[in-house]
Amino acid sequence: MTRCDELRHDLGGHALGGLEAEEHARVEGHLRSCPDCREEAADLAGVSQLLDLVAHAPPTPPPHLRERVLAATARRRTARRRVVGLVAAALLLGALIGGAATVTMWPQGSDDRMTVRLAPGEGFDAAGVAELRETDDGLRVRLALEDITPLPEPSIYQAWLSRPEAEEPESLGRFAGSSEGQVDLSLLADGSADEYAYIWITAEPDAASAAHEGSTVLSAPLHPDDDTNAE
Repeated sequence: MTRCDELRHDLGGHALGGLEAEEHARVEGHLRSCPDCREEAADLAGVSQLLDLVAHAPPTPPPHLRERVLAATARRRTARRRVVGLVAAALLLGALIGGAATVTMWPQGSDDRMTVRLAPGEGFDAAGVAELRETDDGLRVRLALEDITPLPEPSIYQAWLSRPEAEEPESLGRFAGSSEGQVDLSLLADGSADEYAYIWITAEPDAASAAHEGSTVLSAPLHPDDDTNAE
């Protein structure tokens, strides 16, 4: 295992301010000399700010989610946590305790990434967040979702983006639910976040059809203060 491999597992705790003083100093020292790990640390920036935004919300997170996050913290003492799992848990915790309103947060020091909390559609209890980040390959959309269980065949979940003046939405991709209800995936779209007005996930009745015909499971406006989102 290389030095980078060892330190990379601590980047999630570093982003959340959860490392002990000695561990924090060790990570900081490595980041000063390693551009690759510095870039990965920058990708995780904003998680703590998102949790700060929802920290004042009064609702209590569901017991099963609290137990899962606490279990992940306990395992930190005996094994290195996977960065993706830590960040997904933090984002989902923020989404669930933050109430129904959508929060849009631009991480400090970054002008090409945003995170939105997805609100459930009528009849659905799902929750989650979407992170949109502009890359050289296009607009990378990461979805961290909760309570997304498998649909009966031939139904399928589908993610969409819509442009302000477009009549039809653009498909991000299709995916199945999981028996545990947790889905974490990364999708790619053309353009930049500024070009889109809305993101949503639907339960499409027929996996063989490309049409948008299903019910909305989760959704959020990408620019809630923009007049183009007004109905």
